Amino acid sequence: MHFVQNLTGQILRRRCERRISTFFRRVAEQRERPAAKLQQYQYRRPTADPQLRESDPCIGELIRDFHKAGRPIAMVCHAPAILRDVKKDDGQYLVKGLNVTGFKNAEDTEIELLHHLLFSLEDELKNRGANYQSKANWEPNVVVDGVLMMGQSPASAVPLAEALAKAELLGRLRAPQNEPFGRRDV
Repeated sequence: MHFVQNLTGQILRRRCERRISTFFRRVAEQRERPAAKLQQYQYRRPTADPQLRESDPCIGELIRDFHKAGRPIAMVCHAPAILRDVKKDDGQYLVKGLNVTGFKNAEDTEIELLHHLLFSLEDELKNRGANYQSKANWEPNVVVDGVLMMGQSPASAVPLAEALAKAELLGRLRAPQNEPFGRRDV
């Protein structure tokens, strides 16, 4: 049984490495394109996607590695759902004890979306030990905790981008060159 589990883990790891390396190769290929093409760097997956019952392990690994390397992780609206199952090396949830935000239950209810979702983002983050913070519906709200930056609703997108740019300018988010996802300035 141990052999099967180990083999399955190796196969999954190779698949993750292949998908992640393909992602970064595409990012590198697109680097010379105009800023208008930045959406190609995004990882999008609808929260209501039936496959989201279990978070994508490759993206979870990527987020964990970015967090460990001190690289910025910025999300808005329902995107923090991907953090639901991300764990640190010690087995604790990545969001445990961190200040976070995202689309809140009241906003989902207001637009009649809550009953279509597989889970409540607000509840899941709280259940994983996160310090969930919110403001009034549709108000801009950006929460920054280390390299993790989140916006509550679409109104938070611009302030979130500004917080990310400010952190980059201050050099807070620069990873050492030897890190697996470290910055390679030109």
